[in-house]
Amino acid sequence: MRIALVGQPNVGKSLLFSRMTGRLPIISNYPRTTVEITRATTGAHEYRDTPGLFSLEDDRADAEVTRKIVDESDMILNVVSAPSVDRDLHLTRELAAKGKRMLVALNFSDVAEDRGIQVDRRALENDLGVPVVWTSAKEGTGLAQLRQNLDGAIPNKAFEPRGYATTAGKTINWTERPFQGFMLAVVVMFLLFYTVIKLGNGFANWFEPIYNSAVNEPVIRPAVRSLFGETLFAKMLTGSFGALTMGLSLCVVWVLPFVVLYASLLSLLEDSGFLARMMVSLHWIMRRFGLSGTAITAPVLACGCNVPGVVGSRAYRPCTRTRCVQFIGFAVPCSAQLGAATATLGSSLLPYLVLLILFGFALTALTTALSRKAQPEPEILELPSYEWPALDNFVKKLWARSRYFMLYATPVFLGVCAMASFLYHTGVVHWVTAVLTKPLGLIGIPGNAAMGVVLAVLRKDAGILFLKESNITGPPLLLAAFLGSTVTPCLVTVTAIIRELKWRKAAFIVITQAAFAIAATALVRLVLLRAPTP
Repeated sequence: MRIALVGQPNVGKSLLFSRMTGRLPIISNYPRTTVEITRATTGAHEYRDTPGLFSLEDDRADAEVTRKIVDESDMILNVVSAPSVDRDLHLTRELAAKGKRMLVALNFSDVAEDRGIQVDRRALENDLGVPVVWTSAKEGTGLAQLRQNLDGAIPNKAFEPRGYATTAGKTINWTERPFQGFMLAVVVMFLLFYTVIKLGNGFANWFEPIYNSAVNEPVIRPAVRSLFGETLFAKMLTGSFGALTMGLSLCVVWVLPFVVLYASLLSLLEDSGFLARMMVSLHWIMRRFGLSGTAITAPVLACGCNVPGVVGSRAYRPCTRTRCVQFIGFAVPCSAQLGAATATLGSSLLPYLVLLILFGFALTALTTALSRKAQPEPEILELPSYEWPALDNFVKKLWARSRYFMLYATPVFLGVCAMASFLYHTGVVHWVTAVLTKPLGLIGIPGNAAMGVVLAVLRKDAGILFLKESNITGPPLLLAAFLGSTVTPCLVTVTAIIRELKWRKAAFIVITQAAFAIAATALVRLVLLRAPTP
């Protein structure tokens, strides 16, 4: 029997899916779409976890997939948040109108009890005509009752929600007030990046000499020399910009620690409920740039790696999504890029990050002003409750994100380093430098930074680290790093944008970003020239 888990965002649907199946889920794209679904089979039941949505009539791509999965399923397991049951039942009404066998899980029952919210479960069960079960996916309660009622029942297709919840009253937490919530979100994001940079930088400075003395010099260089002698291939591995001596070393020492640190802190923000609350706190300012509060989640995900951020934008409406992806490609440094920038820029790191964010919002604001549809569509936003993160869920997310970098990003990084080494030892770097010296000089970038800017198109972290080996300092280094980081999204991200938004929108994003990045770099140079020297 095919069972579709359907519910609004932040109702604990995915955790309930994990509890119900107890299996390692299979994640795949729904046929002829780019929307991923999670499925698992236990015995005669195949569970499908659908993307969260507020209405079946939504125009998002993931809503279309949810509608198709509901139509294909034999039974619907509707996950409803008990603390906000009256709001969630509007989706339940649409599902009941489908006339399929149905079962309702009143999730977060423990939260409802703590808040003094009482739900008339029996009245809801009688009106809807299907079993309604109290559950807490976090605590694992109610799962036995769900399994006993998996056959469900045919719902009342004319079901109309009425008030089923009563409460003794709600005390407004200070973090729920607009200004205080906004300031808390800003402080938390600052502390997030400060912690990652401080700890990552400290670890890398301590570990780098240990790694070089224990791995590079006694193991890698002698092994490559004995296998390949002094050939060009050997130089690509261990020579200048070598894939193994520079590439692998920077991956292990500088990039991977930043990825792990950021993934750890991001998982804590997600599982505690704070990330979802940030959507509400930042909504009012995000609208000024043609975005919405919900659009903050994709850039935050993109700080780990831009590709998950681009993929995560599927939940947004088309107008908001294009602007959000544009902001990610221009302004959001992935954790690998952040590690590379920390290793390369030193005291210029903070100005570099400020420039990325300021010009990223400027680009989005400009695109919004030129768009025929300037304002994003209205969004339904809610304040989820704070929760203590579950250790097992934290470990799973940390492993999944770290594993993604090791399996997919690292080989590309090493390949870019090998390519850079090949171009250096064959003289192509000198030719590129000669060709680009004059154009780059017009915006204050020296010719020996040309190859770093070019390589940044493939991998931003690799391009920035190339600049570290180019003996550039001061404002020229800042300008080169800024241009390399913004002229286009990295090649892997461009591929993801094409896959998600198709060629026309992808071309628009890349072309406008390149033009704006060059103009922004020229503007920064003018400001630096006019700035008084100490």
